[in-house]
Amino acid sequence: MVMRHPTDVRFAGRHPPAYSARSFDDFVASGEPAQLQAVLVAMLGVQGGQDAAAEAMSFAFTDWSKVSRARDPVRFLATVGRRLLARMLRHREIPVPPNELASGGPQQNATEPHLELEAALARLTKRQRTAVVLVCSYGWTLASTATAMGIKMTTVQNHVERGLANLRRQLEEGEN
Repeated sequence: MVMRHPTDVRFAGRHPPAYSARSFDDFVASGEPAQLQAVLVAMLGVQGGQDAAAEAMSFAFTDWSKVSRARDPVRFLATVGRRLLARMLRHREIPVPPNELASGGPQQNATEPHLELEAALARLTKRQRTAVVLVCSYGWTLASTATAMGIKMTTVQNHVERGLANLRRQLEEGEN
């Protein structure tokens, strides 16, 4: 009888017990969460990457049995983090402009440029505001913004272009 390596037959599609028995504490001590955050920051920008990494690590802590069976836990958690962040962003508004401007409407006597910009942002549609803020303020790519918003990349590009055109028009009207 030919002896086979354990990964050939008994563990097809999953890791040998020595790897899957690794604990969450061992994963954290190995420095892999820093790799996870670096990957997500590179993909989603600083704020989005940090948020996605936090969500992914929360998932890892609560459901380590799934993570420990993955061939590459960092890659698996990066996917989980991106998906959780996308779900969060679809169900909540980006916190720009500040709540007092968004809820109270634009300020009539905004004299400072940043107040005029915040008031103009408050008048954009939710999707335009989200796309403009993520792409222009946070430096996200169109692709990562599309993933986070759950829409196509061309739709994000349209939202950014229309949002910027609306902002430009509103700010020029405010100068006159």
